Amino acid sequence: MWRDIFVANKDALLEMLARFSEDAQAMARAVRWGDTAYIEDKIIRSRKIRQSLIELKQA
Repeated sequence: MWRDIFVANKDALLEMLARFSEDAQAMARAVRWGDTAYIEDKIIRSRKIRQSLIELKQA
């Protein structure tokens, strides 16, 4: 079943994987160069997203 879902949605899946890869590379650069502002911003933004998901009972 999952194979068929992946194949049927390949364009959207590839787009999301590309975005994830870009975000992961950006975080790796921030860690490598000690860009604490970038790291902290991502942590804060992630926390807010997670809290809103919990409030909406989506997590």
